[in-house]
Amino acid sequence: MVISELIDTGLIEEPQIPVLNSLFDRGVATTATRFIPDAYHTEVQLMWMDERLYGHVIRAPRHEWPVFARDPSWEPFQALERSARASLWSGRSAAGPHEPEVSRNLTRPVRPGGPVNAIKLCGQVVLAEGLQVGATNAMNGDKLLPWAATTSSPPWTCRSAMAWARGSAAFWPR
Repeated sequence: MVISELIDTGLIEEPQIPVLNSLFDRGVATTATRFIPDAYHTEVQLMWMDERLYGHVIRAPRHEWPVFARDPSWEPFQALERSARASLWSGRSAAGPHEPEVSRNLTRPVRPGGPVNAIKLCGQVVLAEGLQVGATNAMNGDKLLPWAATTSSPPWTCRSAMAWARGSAAFWPR
């Protein structure tokens, strides 16, 4: 049995995939090994976010940890959903080794009425069959990543290419 909580949304900035791959490469884990967490799902959503915080424009990734939304000492930032969520990647821990880089081309319907300037990554950790955990104060908080602003016109769609290396801080919306 392997218990490994090295998870951050989209498996970016946490070494879950490199660690699992190392266990497979060394023969410590096999496809018969029981893993906790058992699986991970990543979803993406197109967003508009106000890039102004504390009087400054800050184009940097933002974590939407639930604790910040409830703490009045943090300045809340404004973000609007511009599309429904779409599955970006799903995988079971025991299915490894896993490709560390993920690359996807997506076409998403966009809600009319404004631009898209951010991508929201959301994650679901499957601890065991039937037991899923989304964003918590300790792990897996949603991430808003700045993206070159685009506008959409009828039929209100947005095409994007995304790539990232799981286990690093590298995310490339293109």
